Amino acid sequence: MTPSSPTPQPDLTATRDALAAGDIDAATLLTSVRERADRIDPALGSFLERFGASADAAAAEHDRARAAGEPLPPLSGVPLTVKAFLAARECPPSAQSHVLDPARRIGEDADAVASLRAAGAVLIGQSTMVEYAMGRPDPATGFPVPRNPWNLERWPGGSSSGTANGIAAGLALGGLGTDTTGSVRIPAAMCGLTGLKPTYGLVPIGGCLPAAPSIDVVGPLARSARDVRLLLSVIAPGFAQVREKTPRRIGVPEALLSAERGVAPETATAVREALTILGAEGYKIEPFELPEFDELIGLTMSLALTEVYAGHRDRLMTEWDSYGRSFRRIAAAGAALPPELRTATLHRIAELRAQLCERLDGWTAIATPTWPTGAAAYAASGGLPIEETNFTAAWSAVGFPSLSLPAGFDAAGMPVGLLLSGAPGTDDWLLDAGETLQRVDQTHLLAPDLGQASLPLPAPVPDPDGARDPGAVVPVSQHPEWLRELELPLRETELAVIGTMGAALAKVFAPTP
Repeated sequence: MTPSSPTPQPDLTATRDALAAGDIDAATLLTSVRERADRIDPALGSFLERFGASADAAAAEHDRARAAGEPLPPLSGVPLTVKAFLAARECPPSAQSHVLDPARRIGEDADAVASLRAAGAVLIGQSTMVEYAMGRPDPATGFPVPRNPWNLERWPGGSSSGTANGIAAGLALGGLGTDTTGSVRIPAAMCGLTGLKPTYGLVPIGGCLPAAPSIDVVGPLARSARDVRLLLSVIAPGFAQVREKTPRRIGVPEALLSAERGVAPETATAVREALTILGAEGYKIEPFELPEFDELIGLTMSLALTEVYAGHRDRLMTEWDSYGRSFRRIAAAGAALPPELRTATLHRIAELRAQLCERLDGWTAIATPTWPTGAAAYAASGGLPIEETNFTAAWSAVGFPSLSLPAGFDAAGMPVGLLLSGAPGTDDWLLDAGETLQRVDQTHLLAPDLGQASLPLPAPVPDPDGARDPGAVVPVSQHPEWLRELELPLRETELAVIGTMGAALAKVFAPTP
């Protein structure tokens, strides 16, 4: 289904100001988003859990405080959602998995969630995600499958899928995701939102389940850069609001905006048009060589998969059949990367971080697409999308902040994103650039028109194995040597997929000696 023409919607900041002025009340706004969720979420798949009494109480508190003329906290009355990787007192984190982390918080908020609540936000639910933040949803698990609100047959991006598609569809005004290799920025781009991967360590991560702890961050999603700034100022106590002079200089690695990198012509055009606007607003747009790019991606993926495998190794051995197929295959393939690789990877990352910090001195950001294309047709992939250029992953291992901004649409009407990435601590500069772009260009306010009736349920997501015969269980002695110690009950089809992925990972993602 392709929605009709997009329509402009107010952003979080505008709605917050209207709430503070009494132009709308929080209880009415909460009722409105709930009724919208009743109508469209069965097809959209945005929520795992919806909060009742606590959301009512938060909305009522805003309305009481405003009527009494009391000072209002910065997010008072604003409906927000949080990814199922983050603990909330109403609902512990599940990672959208039947295999539950024994260390998860129960009955208390994650640090960032507690900050939202203290700022007066109305937390309306826990949003869907990709299982343990890696791979694609497996429809056989029985969880809601998140869809792209611009076209329900297409992928909304992962892994913060439900946070993004819910905001884009008007079920919340903002929310929190997590980002390890692109899980805030990719769904932001594919759903037409603004999403930030903050500088590593800027946002407290207590109460967030781990994917790859060396690179995991919590990050905000919303319609606008000013919304993201507002959310970041709440969840990041160390976020610098002291304005140093911004360099106003953006580097463009021209070779990365090419068909050879898989970048669709419409994506390249949208990125260049956004950069033209920034140029007209006083930013110098200049060429920038980035020879480290492919190595940065390899280092990120090497570190991520090594740590994901280490975190799930024991449970893979005892609860294999309880995991979804996409996640368990990727996690098991991580066994192909030897444990000692992590030390070498971290050493090389430190070298590149120092080199890039020096090279980026005097630059606001490096600009690339967020993803090479708009969202593709939805298929539950059992593999790792190494065939596509992962622009977001390049900035994760080094811990640099990275901001995805709506840049336009492809020929199918799907959103595409501009990615601005800078040195550690330049989150403020990136948001300055985003706000500058969005003062001129209103693309970020466009939302899919989903009509006033309930949405028809989309066709089921294709099974990752299709009609393939799973085959017989293969004796462990016939598994690749790196996989044997797990003693997994693998059938022929699954063993072939894991073996192919493992061999590719060992070859592609090993760090440069």
